[in-house]
Amino acid sequence: RKIPADKNRRLARMVWGAIGLAMISLAAALLWSGSSVSALSQPAVADLADMTAYIESLSPDAVVLMGMDYDVSLAGEMDNAALPVLVHLMRKQVSLVFVSTRPTGSALSSHLIDLGMTWLPDYPDEKAFVFTYLPGEAAGLLQLATKPRQALTIELDGSNPWITPELAGIQDISDFSLVIVLTDSTGAGRDWLEQVQPRLSGVPLFAIV
Repeated sequence: RKIPADKNRRLARMVWGAIGLAMISLAAALLWSGSSVSALSQPAVADLADMTAYIESLSPDAVVLMGMDYDVSLAGEMDNAALPVLVHLMRKQVSLVFVSTRPTGSALSSHLIDLGMTWLPDYPDEKAFVFTYLPGEAAGLLQLATKPRQALTIELDGSNPWITPELAGIQDISDFSLVIVLTDSTGAGRDWLEQVQPRLSGVPLFAIV
């Protein structure tokens, strides 16, 4: 019996979310054993206010690109910083596209979505898209910025999300309504600023670091 597409997507996300939770648990154990974690800088108050105001202005047909470029060892801290933003986006009923240049990014994306949906369980599952790992770091981001449909091809469950009504209007990177990057690395943040931001044609890019 064929599993309906929405249930298949939810199953894939649950599996990867469980993997992400397992990796976070492992990282927590390592940190508890004495591994060090570099301090995270907090976003400027003005930037946070600007991002909050911009999110509040979004309509339900908006599509937001979420860059998930952080290490699993800092997932707990990043969850705490990102969750209020994610819940705000979900409350606005926008579509969310998650992408990462790190192999663990898809699992962390699924985990973060699950956290958000514990606060807003009525958020439509079909409006959250988790793409597979984007290789190449800066080169991969350049392809994302110039040809997003070629850079991002399939979701975790192997489906093609570009045929869905939510993403039908996304042809160029500037068709996204907003870009939010979650990163623990100045190098990764710089890659997004250098490769993606110049091609956004005025679409805001905010970073949570």
